[in-house]
Amino acid sequence: KVVEDIQEKLGFSQKLVFQQSFERNNLAYVVRHTHDKFGKLIDILQKVAGTSVVYVRNRRRTQDIAFRLQQSGISADYYHAGLEPADRDRRQSDWIDDKTRVIVCTNAFGMGIDKPNVRTVIHLDLPESLEAYFQEAGRAGRDGQKAYATLLYEPADGEQLLQRLELAFPPMSELRAVYSALASYTQVATGPVPDESYDFDMATFVSRFHFDSMKAHACLRLLEMEGWIALTDPGGIKPTLHFLMSRTDIYEFLLLNKRFEKLINLLLRGYHELFNEHRPVDLSRLARSSGLSQDECTRQIQALQQQGLLHYRPAKTLPQLSFLRERVDAANLHINQELFRFRKERAKFQIAAAIDYAQLYICRSKQLLGYFGEHTIKNCGKCDVCLDKSHNHRSLQPCMDAIKKILAHAPTRIYDLPAALPQWSNDAIIEAVNILLEEHDLIERDGALTLPRAD
Repeated sequence: KVVEDIQEKLGFSQKLVFQQSFERNNLAYVVRHTHDKFGKLIDILQKVAGTSVVYVRNRRRTQDIAFRLQQSGISADYYHAGLEPADRDRRQSDWIDDKTRVIVCTNAFGMGIDKPNVRTVIHLDLPESLEAYFQEAGRAGRDGQKAYATLLYEPADGEQLLQRLELAFPPMSELRAVYSALASYTQVATGPVPDESYDFDMATFVSRFHFDSMKAHACLRLLEMEGWIALTDPGGIKPTLHFLMSRTDIYEFLLLNKRFEKLINLLLRGYHELFNEHRPVDLSRLARSSGLSQDECTRQIQALQQQGLLHYRPAKTLPQLSFLRERVDAANLHINQELFRFRKERAKFQIAAAIDYAQLYICRSKQLLGYFGEHTIKNCGKCDVCLDKSHNHRSLQPCMDAIKKILAHAPTRIYDLPAALPQWSNDAIIEAVNILLEEHDLIERDGALTLPRAD
């Protein structure tokens, strides 16, 4: 659908796609049904050596799982978007440099990471879509060597995703309540909104207005998608400066204030656009180049602001909230209902496909390839389903041979086979018949099993 949309938006007169296969021949996809996910995680990490990524859904769980792995003697650390940028960089570097074996993370980890020797990617929670799962699982085995993508699953995982789906698409009453609370929180009146952002602390917001945290998150996300607000991660909001004096006035100022000379000259040489508007500046680089400590550099900038030479906006430590459209009364808030329904149906379809992947006893690679439009009759031979079937095939081969021998004489109904094969259990006979049907070594016609004709 994305491919078709791109071609339509770019106005292709004739549809044309160059596309590699989604198949990863060195990657074995595995699903393990278990109620003891941590125990199974330890078992996998003990059996498969090498670097690993463990994906979980929420930030708190990253720290909990990493700590439990450390207690079990496994080198592990955690990663999520709530960490300070320097802390995230350090944890990521330690993992890339093999100082840490296992990184336990949310989906914030991995974009732009191309570590070749990841042997296992393990999901402790069912992702919300096969698109997300395929991308995250694909970080294993980029060196072309054998690697494993393992999903640990229990039926409650699917139920939780469906519950989250309902939370993710709140009714208009909840959406209007959150929008109204945002206006109260920021003290923005109805009408045109100022071109500025506001510190936004989610914990304070939900506590002050008595919202459920997950419902409030869902409403904020939907208000963003509809273009009413923007929420910016504080990690991307750097300090900014704007010169308020002309170059001539600045040079005259320096004649009387020599102690600011190094800093101001660095700003004049490195940031030409500061005369036009607020622009981001790198305080740590300024401090190094001027020979000042970062604290002293900041103090000098604040002193220059007090003297009217420039305007300084410090870096933000909280997320920033901006109103993008005129602030309306909550009763007049509207969203695109058609788009809302489309998004919800698409999310429901993606979740259903993820649940099917975990529950259906079909070659995992074939399921993933089929989902992305690459249909094949070939099984991968490496996933848990293929290996189980291969084992069953070997153990049931004598039973299958006996069934074919009976059918060589005459077609036979399946419920007549146990009497003719007393040495085999009913379950074994049914499994053997299913394998023969799947491999087209027998067919069902008029309620009876028979061998296919030679022609």
